[in-house]
Amino acid sequence: MGYVPFILLEFLGNEVDNQVYGKALYNLKKTFFEQFGKEIDRIDVENPGFKKRTYAAHFASAVIQLIRKGNFILAIRMYFIYGTKGGMEFWSIFFKKTLSGLFRKFRLSNSM
Repeated sequence: MGYVPFILLEFLGNEVDNQVYGKALYNLKKTFFEQFGKEIDRIDVENPGFKKRTYAAHFASAVIQLIRKGNFILAIRMYFIYGTKGGMEFWSIFFKKTLSGLFRKFRLSNSM
């Protein structure tokens, strides 16, 4: 079996952008945790650390997206209200996603 050692195709997405940004993203995450908080707590009892991982995953991605779009104050606010519940897991996910994105951009810019 062989492999191709370089990227042949870069997926740029489609013209439709159905992501939410800014305050709408903040409200969406807030609503999600209000609606599913009891279920998350229940699962956390069976699987300790689930709640922390869930908060970390949701809010690390959201904070990165807010920073990319220039919503720095909202990103900081979201971190202090919700991201802190993710503890060190938040920062682990935050830096992994941030660094992988930077490396991907670096590799793409050097392969052209």
